[in-house]
Amino acid sequence: MVIPMKKTLTPRLLLTLVLLTAAAAAVHLACASETVPGALVLEADGKETAFSPDTLPVIPVEGEIVNGRDEVRTVREEGWALGDVLKAAGFDPAGLASVTVLAADGYSAAVTGGELREEGRVYLLRREGPSFRLIVFGDPDSRRSVKDVVRLIPEKAAEAAVPAA
Repeated sequence: MVIPMKKTLTPRLLLTLVLLTAAAAAVHLACASETVPGALVLEADGKETAFSPDTLPVIPVEGEIVNGRDEVRTVREEGWALGDVLKAAGFDPAGLASVTVLAADGYSAAVTGGELREEGRVYLLRREGPSFRLIVFGDPDSRRSVKDVVRLIPEKAAEAAVPAA
C-alpha cells in the first residue's frame, strides 16, 4: 500500500533548502583557490603560485595523437614544452619525478619526469580564450590529453640517500 505524501513546498522547507545552498556555496568559495584568467596555478610545498605561460614565446607543436578507438589525429598548433613552462616558473625539470596536470572539471593526468625531459613529447597548448590543453605525444591513446588545464602539481624526485661514513 502506498501512502500519498504532500507535494507542496512549505516555507520552512524552502528556507532550509536556501540555507543549505548558501552554506554549500560559502564552503566552496572558501576552499576554491583564486585563479587568474590566462594563468595556471602551480602547487608545490604547500604554496600556490599563479604563472602565465604567455610570458614565454610560443613554438609550433606538431605531431599525432591516437584516441581510444585507434583513430589518429594530427595536431598542428602553438604552445610550449611543459618542461619549459615549469622551468620558467622556477622548477628544474631535471629534479622532478612527475607532474600532475589538473583540469577545471577535476580530470587529471600524470606526466613522469623522464617524459618531461624527452624532447618533443609533452606540450601545453594555448586554446581559445584563457585556456590550456596538455598533449602527450607517443601515448597509445589520448587519455592524457587534458582540456582546460588550470593547475600543475610538480613532485620533486627523492633525494639520493647519502651513505653514512
